[in-house]
Amino acid sequence: MIVLLLIASGSTSAQLKAEPITGPDIIYELEGYSVHAPIGTEWFLIFQDKQSVFFGKRKISPTHAFTTTATSTRTNKKFKTLAEIVAYVKKGNAASIDPQRETVLKNDAVTDEEAPAPLCAGYRLKTEDRGVPGTHSTLFNLSYGVVCVHPTVPNLLVDVGYSERGTEDELNSKVLQDEGVDFVNGLKFRSTGKTN
Repeated sequence: MIVLLLIASGSTSAQLKAEPITGPDIIYELEGYSVHAPIGTEWFLIFQDKQSVFFGKRKISPTHAFTTTATSTRTNKKFKTLAEIVAYVKKGNAASIDPQRETVLKNDAVTDEEAPAPLCAGYRLKTEDRGVPGTHSTLFNLSYGVVCVHPTVPNLLVDVGYSERGTEDELNSKVLQDEGVDFVNGLKFRSTGKTN
């Protein structure tokens, strides 16, 4: 969800690119956390700065796209319980859609006991998109990931996930979903001296 906001913000410290990824052993060290490159073939690095990294799969079809993202943002909100982070993620996902062209079909946020930090919420958002430029069909967006409060920097939120857009039939690739889940599971936190 944060992806589109960051690209639209026109960050001056990074630019969009399409750099081929040679393997999943490449580690991307970001502010307070790291992720590895996606597994599988035909991945490209699209964007990177000190807080975010975005990858895209080579064009699959005119209607089918698959991306993985890792982003962080500072917040003034203080999270004390899992229920608070779950509610925050669910509300944020609902607010991220454009109601003029999208309809929410599923918006789940749950506690994630296997996540790499104590305050994490796993999410799954599915929307119907009636306004994709260049197509006259209705497409579906599926976003899956985890949002965590950094374990040692309580005002840093980290969102690692994948998004897939396509026709209903195109969203059933287990291979792509496995690549996305592996990327999400690669999140690792590290200490940072910055707390604001």
